[in-house]
Amino acid sequence: MPIIAFDESGNTGQNLLDPNQPHFALASVNYSNEEVGKLLEVFDSAADELHFKALKKYAKSKQQILDFCNHDLISVHNIKYYVANKKLVLIGHIVDRFIEPVMYEMGKDIYKDRSNIIITNLLYIFCEQSWDKALVGDFYTSFQNLVRKPSQENMDVFYLATHQLNESLEDKDAVHFLTIIEDSKEIKAHILEAIKPYIIDLTFPTFNVLADDWYKELGSQFEIIHDNSKAIEFWHAMIMKLSNPTKMEEKEVGFGESRMTYPLKFTKVELVDSKDFKQVQVSDLIASSLCYGLNNEKEIDTNDFVRGLLTSKLFNMFHHSIRPLDLGTISKFISEGDQEGNNSLDYLAEMEMKNKG
Repeated sequence: MPIIAFDESGNTGQNLLDPNQPHFALASVNYSNEEVGKLLEVFDSAADELHFKALKKYAKSKQQILDFCNHDLISVHNIKYYVANKKLVLIGHIVDRFIEPVMYEMGKDIYKDRSNIIITNLLYIFCEQSWDKALVGDFYTSFQNLVRKPSQENMDVFYLATHQLNESLEDKDAVHFLTIIEDSKEIKAHILEAIKPYIIDLTFPTFNVLADDWYKELGSQFEIIHDNSKAIEFWHAMIMKLSNPTKMEEKEVGFGESRMTYPLKFTKVELVDSKDFKQVQVSDLIASSLCYGLNNEKEIDTNDFVRGLLTSKLFNMFHHSIRPLDLGTISKFISEGDQEGNNSLDYLAEMEMKNKG
């Protein structure tokens, strides 16, 4: 049975506002021992375990990292990864927690026509480019504090930050989004109840997407090894439930191209020490290279190493991402309207009720 190795970089848990680590990456690989040996031949280090953090300190090792990122074995058939802008993810959670339930009560499914993605990106553009930085900072921080320590007091602080930001704006289209958030006060008890531990940690949702990708690639079941992860450890019971055919009815769910098949098709998830598994080390090198390149993207014209990473095979293969969309893509999503498919949240809720019953 194939064994897929996972590792992550840039994971700051419930803190999505860490200025030193603005991006997250989860990488997974399917390589034989022989293939891993060929991949790692580019490094002349005698260390038992290779770490990007140590390698990037030296000019010679930087070139070896670039050779690794452009290796013949770097292929979409061997590598699946997910990268995310954590501030955009934070805004997406605000949309999911506060805007989606209000729109749902009005009879609007914001996932069907990708309104969730459109609103998230427009809010990101307004927050990062147009609105008062101090008030935006309060808006971000108060939401993150609410998620980390759910309480009525922190809920009220978030609503106050939203109101103060709303009051500072003259753009009525932009204000509309914040007004919807304020309107959610009528269901704030329901919203507060739904906030659970690790709810904004990126490991769990990105892990599920990549696991589904591997089923599409392999067409068969597989096992997973993952570098020790508190988030995966926390979610392990849920992860195994999602892969249990006695708990989950066979179904493809989601809209448009964002569809997944449940139950997930892995049979085991084992947390391991990366020093014992070269495949996990390869995943670590990939994830760390991705995060370093994205974190330093503004230096592409002045830093040869950053430019080499961002133009490498690794960075330019198919992958999943939560990154800011350009206005052209946003307009395209708006014009395309509803997507074919069904709401994955409805399916997951149905399975949860079935198992409780």
